[in-house]
Amino acid sequence: MTLLTHLIGQRISIPGHFEGLVVIEGVRVLGTGHELRVRLPDGTLEETVISKEKAVNLFKNLPLPELLKSPIDAEKLRLMIESSCSR
Repeated sequence: MTLLTHLIGQRISIPGHFEGLVVIEGVRVLGTGHELRVRLPDGTLEETVISKEKAVNLFKNLPLPELLKSPIDAEKLRLMIESSCSR
């Protein structure tokens, strides 16, 4: 298993390999690289091989959900848990 398997089903950009956004359909480790099976915007399937470094950069360039950008307010979390347990 590789970190890239978490991208399956996600629409991402792979600069230098495909123009525009593609959907990751499958990932396979090949030595020090990864083979990606992607679906192009027109619906066709294509494959490309990327290096381990390029795979790491794909994660760096993905936007994080707002929830992950800032820490959770501990007091609000405590109150939420307390209120759900007192029913």
